[in-house]
Amino acid sequence: MSDIELDDSVKPTSAHSALTTIVEDGKEIKILRDNMPFGRPAHGEFGTYFIGYSRSPRTIEQMLENMFVGRPPGNYDRLLDFSRAVTGSLFFVPSATFFENVTQDQTFEDPPVVAESPAAPAVTEPSSSISSVRDGSLGIGSLKGDIQHE
Repeated sequence: MSDIELDDSVKPTSAHSALTTIVEDGKEIKILRDNMPFGRPAHGEFGTYFIGYSRSPRTIEQMLENMFVGRPPGNYDRLLDFSRAVTGSLFFVPSATFFENVTQDQTFEDPPVVAESPAAPAVTEPSSSISSVRDGSLGIGSLKGDIQHE
Protein backbone atom coordinates (compact mmCIF):
# COMPACT_ATOMS: atom_id res chain seq x y z
CA MET A 1 0.00 0.00 0.00
CA SER A 2 1.28 3.48 -0.81
CA ASP A 3 0.41 6.99 0.26
CA ILE A 4 0.54 8.53 -3.22
CA GLU A 5 -2.46 10.61 -4.29
CA LEU A 6 -4.07 9.72 -7.59
CA ASP A 7 -3.46 12.06 -10.49
CA ASP A 8 -6.42 14.38 -11.15
CA SER A 9 -6.91 12.79 -14.57
CA VAL A 10 -7.82 9.41 -13.01
CA LYS A 11 -9.26 10.54 -9.68
CA PRO A 12 -13.03 9.93 -9.35
CA THR A 13 -15.08 13.14 -9.24
CA SER A 14 -16.67 11.83 -6.02
CA ALA A 15 -13.29 11.64 -4.24
CA HIS A 16 -12.99 13.69 -1.06
CA SER A 17 -9.95 15.57 -2.36
CA ALA A 18 -11.68 16.36 -5.66
CA LEU A 19 -14.81 17.72 -3.97
CA THR A 20 -12.90 19.82 -1.44
CA THR A 21 -10.73 21.50 -4.06
CA ILE A 22 -12.23 24.95 -4.64
CA VAL A 23 -11.15 26.86 -7.74
CA GLU A 24 -12.12 30.48 -8.44
CA ASP A 25 -10.96 32.42 -11.48
CA GLY A 26 -8.60 29.56 -12.37
CA LYS A 27 -6.83 29.61 -8.99
CA GLU A 28 -7.21 27.06 -6.21
CA ILE A 29 -8.41 28.63 -2.97
CA LYS A 30 -6.19 27.21 -0.25
CA ILE A 31 -7.11 26.71 3.39
CA LEU A 32 -5.03 25.69 6.37
CA ARG A 33 -6.18 22.25 7.53
CA ASP A 34 -5.48 20.18 10.60
CA ASN A 35 -7.11 17.20 12.26
CA MET A 36 -6.75 15.01 15.29
CA PRO A 37 -8.13 11.55 15.99
CA PHE A 38 -10.70 11.12 18.74
CA GLY A 39 -12.81 8.37 20.22
CA ARG A 40 -15.62 7.81 22.69
CA PRO A 41 -15.60 4.02 22.94
CA ALA A 42 -18.59 3.86 25.31
CA HIS A 43 -20.67 5.66 22.64
CA GLY A 44 -19.23 3.78 19.67
CA GLU A 45 -17.84 7.02 18.22
CA PHE A 46 -14.45 7.11 16.56
CA GLY A 47 -13.16 9.56 14.04
CA THR A 48 -11.30 12.78 13.57
CA TYR A 49 -11.71 16.36 14.67
CA PHE A 50 -11.09 18.56 11.67
CA ILE A 51 -10.32 22.26 11.73
CA GLY A 52 -9.97 24.46 8.69
CA TYR A 53 -8.87 28.08 8.60
CA SER A 54 -9.79 30.21 5.62
CA ARG A 55 -9.93 33.84 4.63
CA SER A 56 -13.69 33.54 4.10
CA PRO A 57 -16.26 31.13 5.56
CA ARG A 58 -17.63 30.68 2.02
CA THR A 59 -14.66 28.49 1.07
CA ILE A 60 -15.34 25.88 3.77
CA GLU A 61 -19.12 26.20 3.29
CA GLN A 62 -18.59 25.37 -0.42
CA MET A 63 -16.44 22.37 0.52
CA LEU A 64 -19.16 21.07 2.85
CA GLU A 65 -21.86 21.61 0.26
CA ASN A 66 -19.78 19.75 -2.33
CA MET A 67 -19.22 16.89 0.13
CA PHE A 68 -22.81 16.47 1.36
CA VAL A 69 -24.94 17.63 -1.59
CA GLY A 70 -22.48 16.94 -4.37
CA ARG A 71 -20.85 18.67 -7.29
CA PRO A 72 -23.02 18.31 -9.31
CA PRO A 73 -25.84 17.42 -6.87
CA GLY A 74 -25.82 13.67 -6.23
CA ASN A 75 -22.06 13.33 -6.81
CA TYR A 76 -21.37 13.55 -3.07
CA ASP A 77 -18.24 12.54 -1.14
CA ARG A 78 -18.22 8.72 -0.98
CA LEU A 79 -16.28 8.98 2.27
CA LEU A 80 -19.69 9.74 3.78
CA ASP A 81 -20.84 6.21 2.92
CA PHE A 82 -18.54 5.06 5.76
CA SER A 83 -18.65 7.97 8.18
CA ARG A 84 -21.15 10.29 9.84
CA ALA A 85 -20.72 13.94 10.77
CA VAL A 86 -21.64 14.34 14.44
CA THR A 87 -21.05 18.03 15.10
CA GLY A 88 -19.66 21.20 13.61
CA SER A 89 -19.09 24.87 14.32
CA LEU A 90 -18.02 28.02 12.53
CA PHE A 91 -16.07 30.73 14.29
CA PHE A 92 -15.15 34.27 13.24
CA VAL A 93 -11.69 35.42 14.25
CA PRO A 94 -11.31 39.14 13.57
CA SER A 95 -8.13 40.43 11.99
CA ALA A 96 -6.04 43.25 13.43
CA THR A 97 -7.30 45.43 10.55
CA PHE A 98 -10.88 44.71 11.59
CA PHE A 99 -10.17 45.97 15.11
CA GLU A 100 -8.34 49.04 13.76
CA ASN A 101 -11.46 49.95 11.75
CA VAL A 102 -13.92 49.59 14.63
CA THR A 103 -14.74 52.96 16.11
CA GLN A 104 -15.10 53.58 19.82
CA ASP A 105 -18.83 54.34 19.38
CA GLN A 106 -19.48 51.13 17.48
CA THR A 107 -20.44 47.86 19.15
CA PHE A 108 -20.30 44.36 17.71
CA GLU A 109 -24.09 44.22 17.88
CA ASP A 110 -24.47 47.21 15.51
CA PRO A 111 -25.69 46.17 12.08
CA PRO A 112 -23.25 46.84 9.24
CA VAL A 113 -23.71 50.17 7.48
CA VAL A 114 -24.85 49.61 3.90
CA ALA A 115 -25.22 52.43 1.41
CA GLU A 116 -28.68 52.26 -0.11
CA SER A 117 -29.11 52.71 -3.82
CA PRO A 118 -32.44 53.56 -5.46
CA ALA A 119 -31.60 51.07 -8.22
CA ALA A 120 -30.91 48.22 -5.81
CA PRO A 121 -33.40 45.36 -6.20
CA ALA A 122 -35.47 44.25 -3.24
CA VAL A 123 -34.18 41.13 -1.54
CA THR A 124 -36.81 38.52 -0.80
CA GLU A 125 -36.56 35.22 0.99
CA PRO A 126 -37.26 32.18 -1.18
CA SER A 127 -40.55 30.52 -0.37
CA SER A 128 -40.43 26.97 0.84
CA SER A 129 -42.88 24.46 2.21
CA ILE A 130 -40.22 23.46 4.74
CA SER A 131 -39.61 25.81 7.63
CA SER A 132 -36.06 27.11 7.55
CA VAL A 133 -33.84 26.63 10.58
CA ARG A 134 -32.02 29.78 11.72
CA ASP A 135 -29.45 28.06 13.94
CA GLY A 136 -26.41 28.79 11.80
CA SER A 137 -26.62 25.41 10.08
CA LEU A 138 -25.82 25.16 6.40
CA GLY A 139 -29.16 23.36 6.15
CA ILE A 140 -27.70 20.71 3.88
CA GLY A 141 -29.49 17.78 5.50
CA SER A 142 -28.19 14.34 6.26
CA LEU A 143 -25.47 12.42 4.52
CA LYS A 144 -27.75 11.32 1.70
CA GLY A 145 -29.36 14.71 1.14
CA ASP A 146 -32.50 14.04 3.21
CA ILE A 147 -33.90 17.20 4.76
CA GLN A 148 -33.73 17.31 8.54
CA HIS A 149 -36.91 18.57 10.25
CA GLU A 150 -36.56 20.12 13.68
